Amino acid sequence: MPFPIGAQVRVTTFGKVGRVVSVSRGGHYRVLVGTKQVACRESELEAASAAGGKRKPRAPASPLPSPSRPAFTDRPPDRARAGLGSIDLHGATVEEALRAVEARLDEALRAGLDHLDIIHGRGTGKVRHAVHRLLRAIGAVRHFEVTPSNPGVTRAYF
Repeated sequence: MPFPIGAQVRVTTFGKVGRVVSVSRGGHYRVLVGTKQVACRESELEAASAAGGKRKPRAPASPLPSPSRPAFTDRPPDRARAGLGSIDLHGATVEEALRAVEARLDEALRAGLDHLDIIHGRGTGKVRHAVHRLLRAIGAVRHFEVTPSNPGVTRAYF
């Protein structure tokens, strides 16, 4: 059973509950358990509810806005959304850049953006290649391209 990004899952190999942060081809997952990301296969995961977790599931949010609850409360205001549309990786190591891009992709998707500009610079290309590998592995990214006007920027479309 495939698990979507954001799903609560139990990693059966060590019995911890986490949240799916990325899914790639071949049933490979990255799961955030506490503050650590764990790479695992789909066969090593089960739904957190089937694991008999200690937490009580939250009641689903009402899909319709009411006078006391405005619509799209989970989306940041337009000004904040505009700031989520790009990320500058200058000076970051490959590992730092990948963590930052993954976090910003999550924020951009939650904010309802349709693309993210990743400013990796031209340099040696190590960060760009690592970011492109990451983008290929994330199911929510429809496609990405290096911008024609600036080869130091990659635009990822959701």
